[in-house]
Amino acid sequence: MKDSGYRRYYWLDVKSLAAKFLRPNQQLNHVKYFTAKIGQPFDKAQRQRLYLQALESLPDTSIFYGRYMQTEKTCRLCGGKYFVNSEKMTDVNIAVEMMKDAMQDNFDTAFLISGDGDLTGPIKAMRDLFPEKTVFVLFPPKRLSHDLSHMASAYANIGERRLAKSLLPQHITLPGGRTIDCPARWITVTTPTTTPSSN
Repeated sequence: MKDSGYRRYYWLDVKSLAAKFLRPNQQLNHVKYFTAKIGQPFDKAQRQRLYLQALESLPDTSIFYGRYMQTEKTCRLCGGKYFVNSEKMTDVNIAVEMMKDAMQDNFDTAFLISGDGDLTGPIKAMRDLFPEKTVFVLFPPKRLSHDLSHMASAYANIGERRLAKSLLPQHITLPGGRTIDCPARWITVTTPTTTPSSN
């Protein structure tokens, strides 16, 4: 969404978004969100913390954490050294959870929101072992993997219209009564004002 200039949709209700792709005879059982916590810069880490707290307030939603690793790079123009943060373990965590859910018969169709071609192998393995299961890949904005699209049972691109209709409430009351707000930097459009029910 960053590449698309969609900051106004960062306060995204991933459960509501996934539900918009359900067929009439389907129901959404559980949402699993995969990420890694950032430490710096502080303001960015604070916005992520608020967003993760907002997601944790949604029923039937779990968060799985990888980690960030700093990799040293060399500038080809000046030879200077700099560090780039790379997210690690996320694709492994996704593969493990998808396979585990298939083994436990927790789904008939899995929605995978990703454009990471590294997940092609796990999807193939799951479909070979569990041919009755289907995997519907939803590509985020500005993301597409031809390998994933060919391996998936079906695929679609997530458009701006669905994103705009899947925002979290601007003010969210957490279990225990504390209220958090959508970061001001992300508020560029009107967001819903109804507080979701907590667990």
